[in-house]
Amino acid sequence: MIILLDNYDSYTHNISNVFKYLNFKVKIFKKQNLKKILKIKNIDFICIGPGTSFPKINDFKIISNFIYKHIPILGICLGHQIIGKIFKCKVFKSLSPLHGERDLIYSFKNHILNNVPFISKFCRYNSLYIKENKNIKKISLNKNKEAMLITHKKYPIIGIQFHPESILSFYGIRILKNICLFFTNLCLKK
Repeated sequence: MIILLDNYDSYTHNISNVFKYLNFKVKIFKKQNLKKILKIKNIDFICIGPGTSFPKINDFKIISNFIYKHIPILGICLGHQIIGKIFKCKVFKSLSPLHGERDLIYSFKNHILNNVPFISKFCRYNSLYIKENKNIKKISLNKNKEAMLITHKKYPIIGIQFHPESILSFYGIRILKNICLFFTNLCLKK
């Protein structure tokens, strides 16, 4: 099961529908109900969904203090930035803010990007970006070298700055499928 954290963003339901299309059960929780997650068994991963504000780590203390060491985490857009903040990355204004527009994304070889071209267009809805640090590995970037897809170097944590669920992100569902398979395989090994 996927736990999808809703940061009061309408795209949360689009992301949920993609996960359901990929044959996963999804439960959506508002971000202030995080403690309820601790009672749920058989979680494949937690997805921190998009939102419209600056990433505030205080809203996600339970993740930053405990959960990430035990459950895989995916962050999309604001969720990506929250992951960055949890791991002490700095957040900056993007040199090329885009809202509902496609942008060329350049990727490095990584299992999350299996069957995805190294250069591809994805839909962005962001005016902020995170600067990776010693804990975070950048595996996709835009023309300004801003992190568009990251992984944690130690834990099963992935952040996506663009919107993979968007119809304008041609390989977005494939990336989400790769991530779901990766996280599910980790859960099966436990």
